[in-house]
Parts: sequence; structure tokens; C-alpha cells
Amino acid sequence: MREAQDPELASLPVLSLAVVVLTRSDCGACAEYAQTIAHVREQDTRLRPIEFLKVTLDRGGTAAFKRQHQWVARVEDLPHTILFRNGTLVDRFSASTKWLLLEHLEEAGFLTRGG
Repeated sequence: MREAQDPELASLPVLSLAVVVLTRSDCGACAEYAQTIAHVREQDTRLRPIEFLKVTLDRGGTAAFKRQHQWVARVEDLPHTILFRNGTLVDRFSASTKWLLLEHLEEAGFLTRGG
């Protein structure tokens, strides 16, 4: 999962399917979730067309993203996962398990069921 800042985040509209994970540099659960995502991406080929990006909220470079999505300032539980289709937010949730990630991806139509 690549660290993303405003220049990359501005390209969300050209990405068919994107997952943006909000984190903080001191969040242990966020680091574990990043490892979980990496493991799932290695094992489940259905995730290959999806771009996975990470936004570390306590680092600079994301002011435009935060202005565009003002609700980010109110997110209390991290990691927080946001699903985008062609730049449009389609789902968001706070959780850090493989099963919830896959469930949300399937429900949003990012994946075929049962891979």
C-alpha cells in the first residue's frame, strides 16, 4: 500500500477502483491492518485491479484531500477505510479485519463474491 499525498489523491477520479486507508504514524492497529491488506492482496487475485493508498493523517501533504473531505477531521477510529469508484466515495468504515474489508469490497461491487 503506497503512501499518498495530495498529488496522488487528486488523481482518484481517474482510478476505476481505489481504497484509501486513513492512518496515523503512532497507530499500531493501522500498521497491522496494512500488513493484513498486503497479505490479502498476495492471496486474492480479485484485488489486483484495485489501487490501495494510505493517508497518514499526522503527516503533511494532504491538506487538499482533507478540505475536500471535511468529515475526515471527525474520524475517531483508525484505521478508517474509504472506497472510491471513479473518484466518487461509495463506502467508508472503521475496522481492521480481512473479513470486513472483503465484505465491504464485495458489497460495493469491487469484487465478485466468494474468491
